Amino acid sequence: MTRSIKRAALGLTICFSILSLGLVYWQFINSDELLTKPGNLRAIYMEQEIWRGGIFDRNGEILAKSYTPDEMLKLVGKKVMPAIRPPGSNYPLQVRYFPQGDLFAHVVGEYSFIYGKTGLESSLNKTLLGLGPNESIESAADQLINEPRRGNDVVLTLDSKIQAAAVEGLAGKSGAAVAINPKTGEILAMASAPTFDPNQLDTNYQAINAIGQQVFVNKAINATFAPGSTMKLVTAGALLRSGIDVNQVYNDTGHDRVKANGESRDVVDELQGGYGNVDFYKALAYSSNTYFATRAAMAGSSQFLAATRRFGFGQQIPLWELENQNNPIRAGLVNSTGVPSQLNLGALMDSAYGQAQVQVTPLHMAMIGAAIANNGQMMRPALVEKVIGPNQQTVYRFQPEVWLNPLNPGEAQEIKQGMLDAVQYGTASNLAIPGISMAAKTGSAETGDRNKPANGWFVAFAPADNPVIAVAVLVEGGGTGAGSAGPIARNMILAAVRESR
Repeated sequence: MTRSIKRAALGLTICFSILSLGLVYWQFINSDELLTKPGNLRAIYMEQEIWRGGIFDRNGEILAKSYTPDEMLKLVGKKVMPAIRPPGSNYPLQVRYFPQGDLFAHVVGEYSFIYGKTGLESSLNKTLLGLGPNESIESAADQLINEPRRGNDVVLTLDSKIQAAAVEGLAGKSGAAVAINPKTGEILAMASAPTFDPNQLDTNYQAINAIGQQVFVNKAINATFAPGSTMKLVTAGALLRSGIDVNQVYNDTGHDRVKANGESRDVVDELQGGYGNVDFYKALAYSSNTYFATRAAMAGSSQFLAATRRFGFGQQIPLWELENQNNPIRAGLVNSTGVPSQLNLGALMDSAYGQAQVQVTPLHMAMIGAAIANNGQMMRPALVEKVIGPNQQTVYRFQPEVWLNPLNPGEAQEIKQGMLDAVQYGTASNLAIPGISMAAKTGSAETGDRNKPANGWFVAFAPADNPVIAVAVLVEGGGTGAGSAGPIARNMILAAVRESR
């Protein structure tokens, strides 16, 4: 009997110790994570005590804002009530509303009492609630006495017109589109398809989820794809740094065999019979696989990999506004774990035209195009233009900053010329815009599934002599870049140029 009592006492002691450790962990060590979990009613109650700030595009268009039920009646013709109200609260009820519907669903995100927050609604939560860097929602809620606290308004770098061109172009497709101001790094558009209306999430979640195709994933930053021939922009940087003669003629017959270091490898062009005599510019314009693969082999693995590092491969893209999302923002990767120290001949040649295991996000591809447009400087990307406090004071204002210098101005000019030639007589000639000089690179990337069409890519910037926009568009299963992604990019560029005039 005594032994049984001792065992029971020991068991109770162990259970009590585990319970105590759990309480310490959740109440003190990991309390912030517990508060931010979707469905945590206590956190939701506390947030409802603070009037959430609005989110606006660069021109003042409302992207997300809190309204009272009476205000919602005037906006949408019916009295929309919030799903939850703090017990005993005397403060006005607020409903989160997204007037632009599905245009900004992935980047601005959703605000749901059932499914939580995503996008900027999540990553900028403390900013929208007006909390300081070290201030918790608990401490803010405890300070409320007579009137609700008001959060900060956030003005984004996004432009609704350029965003609309991207979303409309991607309608019915799967893919992503990103637009950047090359000189500042400001993100002008970020779209992912398929998309959804965040206003309908709580009531139509099952129908939205049934769309499939990773409908809730922001493919612009949280998915990677083989870049196909758009990777030749990076390879071009490697060739120029290696001292290649841009005017040297290469006879492109559509097939070539390369031998190096005891290895041999064949490479073929998409065009049977090849493109004839090409120099560096024509090879970019026509997108010659054999030219870039053979020249990359001549330059060597080290030169190619050094160029990928200069362009940010293997690094996390420093977009602080979305850095705390569940899926990290990934820069383009080689072999999925970063940039290796060497590549064998086959991997080098395949990587030179964007196949093998090269992976990149659409955001990163837009940044690569923007760096070429900006004389070789890659700017740090930005989504927030400014933050405005409750008393209309500016709490934060964006300042442009150089992130990387992948090219010198001369190298950038050489690549730009090849991209201009692509629009004048090459693979993008059907997308030329009258009166606007556009520089572009098309791409089609095999997916590894022979039963599915290639992914279509298009990277471009305009006007070429004074760029106001650089774009990257990906259409999954689109086939050719010029046929699927190009028209979308063209309309985004037209919208941006009209805005700048």
